[in-house]
Amino acid sequence: MKTYRSAPLLASQARYTGASIKHVRLTKAVYATMKSLGVPRLLAFACWSEHDWPSVLASAGGGRGSDEPGVVTLAFWFSGQPRWLHLSPTTCTNVQALIDSRVPNSPRAVALATVLHETTHAYGVSNEARANCYGVQLVYPLARALAFSAGRAARLEDLALRATRSSAPPGYWDPARCKAGGAWDLSR
Repeated sequence: MKTYRSAPLLASQARYTGASIKHVRLTKAVYATMKSLGVPRLLAFACWSEHDWPSVLASAGGGRGSDEPGVVTLAFWFSGQPRWLHLSPTTCTNVQALIDSRVPNSPRAVALATVLHETTHAYGVSNEARANCYGVQLVYPLARALAFSAGRAARLEDLALRATRSSAPPGYWDPARCKAGGAWDLSR
């Protein structure tokens, strides 16, 4: 049975096909995104299989009814393993489908925002609404790091913003701070 501690033992692969891996292409793209902001920090991304995800999540204290009804954990980061981010099969499948097809859609944009939300936690952002706000704003530079055109990157950011804003549970979105010119606007 795999746990979060199994992450460093995962095979490094550039493509997620459903087996648990360290996703090196995603790792490099997120590093390039954060480096472009002047805050590089090497993090590793574990993409877990359907079989492994429940035990990995449980090993980190999740998945025991801690989620609110209707809320599903798509990824997590925690201080006990600060250089690793753990991604659900749903998140990894959507990220890989985006990389492979180059076709933006809402679930794929949300997957990128999820990756970036957890990345901001690794950078010390503990407030969930702030992590979501930064996550959606970072979709554009991550999409560019994945070699998407400026137009498609902007479309992904817009899709991520709309989906995150409309589906965020209580405490996970702050419209007063997360807006153009707001306190959490990264372009300020």
